[in-house]
Amino acid sequence: MLAGMGSFYVFREYERSQEKLAHTRAIAIAGAIKSWEMDNSPEPFPGLQALTQGNDPRLKPDEALDPWGQPYQISNENGIWVVATQHKGMAINNVAPPRR
Repeated sequence: MLAGMGSFYVFREYERSQEKLAHTRAIAIAGAIKSWEMDNSPEPFPGLQALTQGNDPRLKPDEALDPWGQPYQISNENGIWVVATQHKGMAINNVAPPRR
């Protein structure tokens, strides 16, 4: 019985660490988008692959995936970038500062 309780605790902590990693990566992606916009303005942002490819990638390819192996969803809502991931019905969002 103690082993079962211990494994529950370990699994719960593992899930929390994955959620924290997802949030940290979302913040990094938002910053990379802002950097890309500053270098490529007024071109519209072409998508997540632009951050991982080319001569000057801003992210490693695995950083564009959430901890569960799925790509982040990126949307622009009224000039504000939203980076999100879905896992077990949970959404983690990070809103980048508005363009200037």
